[in-house]
Amino acid sequence: MKKMLSNPVIRILSVVILLLVMRFISRALAGWADDIVVEHILPDFRHKSGVYKFFMVIFSLGIMAALPGYTWKDFGFRKPERVNYVTILWLTFVIVVGGAIIFSILYLGLLNHIFAKVVETPADMSEGQSFLSMVLSIWIWSSITEEIYTRGLFQSLLGKLTGYKFMKLSLPVWLSGLMFGAMHLSVYSPGKLFFTMFIITQAFILGLLAGYFRERSRSLYPAILIHILANVYGSIMMLFG
Repeated sequence: MKKMLSNPVIRILSVVILLLVMRFISRALAGWADDIVVEHILPDFRHKSGVYKFFMVIFSLGIMAALPGYTWKDFGFRKPERVNYVTILWLTFVIVVGGAIIFSILYLGLLNHIFAKVVETPADMSEGQSFLSMVLSIWIWSSITEEIYTRGLFQSLLGKLTGYKFMKLSLPVWLSGLMFGAMHLSVYSPGKLFFTMFIITQAFILGLLAGYFRERSRSLYPAILIHILANVYGSIMMLFG
């Protein structure tokens, strides 16, 4: 088994399949749990996404604890090294705001005008949520849980491939960015193709940033901070944009 996993292609495929299986099972369990809560406890309960992320974290932590030869530090649960938090603050801000301007012009402006029959408008991702609910579910819960199973589990299991680099970023960083972008396909709805492309591109670039600091600092915590900052900046832009 160790010899097979030493092959980069097999290791990547194995980790991707593992994450996809986790997502499938977690979504099924979240749907089941959501139905039970709605039927028997809170009729207005509509937090399937949050419950799904709960199951993803449970599975991720279980795998981290069960895998032989790994410790919690290997998955980023350790004090960060070589990290400048001021750099993280301004770099995340520049990427979120700059990306919003550039990709809005590209996707929601140019491409939408050329190809779409109906002009798309950005969706309000926080629609129907109170400010407290947005803080708890998007700024905190989503940021922490998503980083645990992308930069914590996924990227860490690809850690032996850091020797493969492109544009000074390692292969695990690129793959975690791609995975993070692909996760946001869930925002798609009919008539929102270019908005979905906008979100995926932003998520991909932020995933690269989080993955880079995860690898550089050897810790998961800077990646979580970047994710929280991105969600805060993005929410503020949607509220006042």
